[in-house]
Amino acid sequence: MSDYQIIVSHPAQQHSYHLAAGVKKQGMLLRYLTAIYDKTGSVGMSAARLLVRGRDSSKLSNRRCPELDDGEVELYYTLPSLAVIILSRSLKTKPLSYRLDRWIANRFGRKVAKRAIRLHADAVICFLNNAESCFKYLQRHAPQITRVMDASSATVRYMARLYESDMELTGNPGLRREVPSFFEPATLQKEQRELDLTDVFLAPSRFAAESLSFCGVRREKIQLLPYGSNFPLCDMQRGVPDSIRFIYVGQISYRKGVHHLLRLFRELPWAELDLIGQTFSQDLPNDYRDCPNIHFHGHLPRERVQELLDRSQVMVFNSLSDSFPLSCLEAMSRGLPVIASTQAGVCDLIREGENGFTFAPADSDALRRHVCYFRDHPEEYPRFSAAAMETASCYTWSAYEDRLAVILAELRDQKHIQNRG
Repeated sequence: MSDYQIIVSHPAQQHSYHLAAGVKKQGMLLRYLTAIYDKTGSVGMSAARLLVRGRDSSKLSNRRCPELDDGEVELYYTLPSLAVIILSRSLKTKPLSYRLDRWIANRFGRKVAKRAIRLHADAVICFLNNAESCFKYLQRHAPQITRVMDASSATVRYMARLYESDMELTGNPGLRREVPSFFEPATLQKEQRELDLTDVFLAPSRFAAESLSFCGVRREKIQLLPYGSNFPLCDMQRGVPDSIRFIYVGQISYRKGVHHLLRLFRELPWAELDLIGQTFSQDLPNDYRDCPNIHFHGHLPRERVQELLDRSQVMVFNSLSDSFPLSCLEAMSRGLPVIASTQAGVCDLIREGENGFTFAPADSDALRRHVCYFRDHPEEYPRFSAAAMETASCYTWSAYEDRLAVILAELRDQKHIQNRG
């Protein structure tokens, strides 16, 4: 066990299991603190199985990390966190879900801080938008504990600026309806306080890092740590396709730029487009259901997503703001080249004209050119596909752990230097 001990905390999940497992691999994991976890003997999870139905129920079985021992995991606010998931499924109850989520984040954060002090942790890693109460308490009562933020999304202030630009361009206020809190001063002020309390940032992409810099974070405080794919590499090379089928995996929302994507594919009846993901703005599918080449599949289990990727040829991702879309990396792992907007962190992985293309999210002409390229040059497709898989092979969770190990070693060495000083 290392002489440098870290608490990893997240009331939700995201990629925190991989983070905690990577910290443990270095002998540095003191505890992993969360809200929903399939821990043996958990009263909260037993109650959850009685309360939760449908696809929310199936998700409970995935709330477990095989690399972690039950004794390393502590749970807080399980039942309120389950209520957040249930309430978020309806547009009517979504505002209540958001308020409850913020209530949990504040109390969960203070619980994490007190636990870190009691266990004599050297560092605490929290996630963006869930760190303020924890870091504020640590700054006041245990400033010697390093406060690390995993910036898994771009900052709200940066995203709000990008959304404002898109609304000015399109005249559509859909973004303001989707995320009204992003445009409220109280939200921006809370985020800035959280950033100001942080010692070190883990950013998955240059786009995420740019959003931090936009809010005044110094570059030397930011460490780049890209994620890994959750899908295995395709075990066969793709040949020249008979036709090109496009796929999008992500939220059906204005934030993901789906309105630009749908508008283009309505004008390209030869191009089949499958869209997989939960609908956040119902008008988007409603306005395009009469297009025979556009297919909305809704939320699908992971196995089904992989099946649809394997029958598709190209991933299109027109997000207005995305720090590191795992769906794009997963598509690459299945041999799909990616056409992505420049406001998505996956651009770090794209080599123009080799494994995909990039474009400004509102530049429909550029997107059209890239989409039509694959129709007009099918003989080039095998080269793009092979390059996509080669890229994905470099972005695994094992590679993530290797990069994380270097960052953790630097944090430990800095602590030792401070102690000697």
